[in-house]
Amino acid sequence: MQYLLGQARPEDQSSFEERLVTESEFYDELLIAEDELIDQYLSGELSESERESFENHFMLTPERQGKVRFGRAFNKYVSVAKPLPNEDPLRENASEETRTVPKPPPKPWYSIFLPSENPILSYSLAAALVLIIGTVSWLALQKLRNRSAEEPGTVYAVMLTPGITRGGESEKKISIPTGTGTLELKLELRRDDYQTYRAMLFADDGSEVWRTDGLRSTSEAGTKFIAVKTPARLLAPGNYSLKVTGLGPDGKQEDLPSYRFLVLH
Repeated sequence: MQYLLGQARPEDQSSFEERLVTESEFYDELLIAEDELIDQYLSGELSESERESFENHFMLTPERQGKVRFGRAFNKYVSVAKPLPNEDPLRENASEETRTVPKPPPKPWYSIFLPSENPILSYSLAAALVLIIGTVSWLALQKLRNRSAEEPGTVYAVMLTPGITRGGESEKKISIPTGTGTLELKLELRRDDYQTYRAMLFADDGSEVWRTDGLRSTSEAGTKFIAVKTPARLLAPGNYSLKVTGLGPDGKQEDLPSYRFLVLH
């Protein structure tokens, strides 16, 4: 009872939980003790401090809350149920005759993934399952994003220089050839001080068109640059700007000079 009400000493609680994991018979005894404790709570046999511990500690799990709701509903049903038509109401034991018992509340949908009735093992398995699903989903998303960067068709590469203002004489004008699937923008770096880079492409109205992370610098003919591969179908004629952020291993970030270009018809 002390363990179920959260009143056991830490060393006793640790030993108790170890036995729950290793001894199936001991766990069966715990389930019986849970039912007895619920009966004492519903019948008002617990002291004030025990009732407070019951409500603040024992009732934390959905399974136990379901047991209490079922027990309360069952007691209510028994208290108001009438004898069946074929029963003799004058018999002294008429109240003990068999009655239809309300069905217990359905188990939550996720219980099909929990092979054990032991709450410690069950919640550990559930946590591991959530972690695995989250990791697989993230990897699949990253793979999809990387794959979608290179669409069917040819790759058209263009080198961009940072710091050019809109409308300047040297502003890069790009005419994307018909049949191009991917536009590869090679962004020249004035300095290469970061482990990875993030690039965000914005249209002239400020709306974000594309972004990609984890870019690393490369070198070509002595020029350092990062390559941003963008689906050509996203680039309608108009002005665009590329905002680049340098990301260090210590979490340090720095916004670098932006790159502007004009896509022609």
